[in-house]
Amino acid sequence: MPTSTINPSLTQSFEPQLSHLKTLTTQTNGATIDSAADSDCQQRHGLCLASHIELVVREYFANLRHEQPTHLYDLMLHQFEKPLISVVLEYTRGNQTRTAEILGLNRGTLRKKLKAHQLL
Repeated sequence: MPTSTINPSLTQSFEPQLSHLKTLTTQTNGATIDSAADSDCQQRHGLCLASHIELVVREYFANLRHEQPTHLYDLMLHQFEKPLISVVLEYTRGNQTRTAEILGLNRGTLRKKLKAHQLL
């Protein structure tokens, strides 16, 4: 992802929201959330991942203060991907093959992403 096209102040404004998301996600006590309907998921686990993401994106827009975001899709994927890979890698105790399988990625693709996010 070309970082030169993303306004650094917009990227920085995501950090508090992502920290908040991490705190909310941790509150599920590591429970596995399957592909059940969001309402069922909320009933069992409180807020679900989709709800957390929605809250973060809404808060992000609320904090823009008249700045126009660009490349928001790439920014969201980049911000989401690193902690996702990091947590799964921790879960597998560093086993890249298992991490790739859990994420549904080719091991080579995972290694490329690990390098891109400086997780190697």
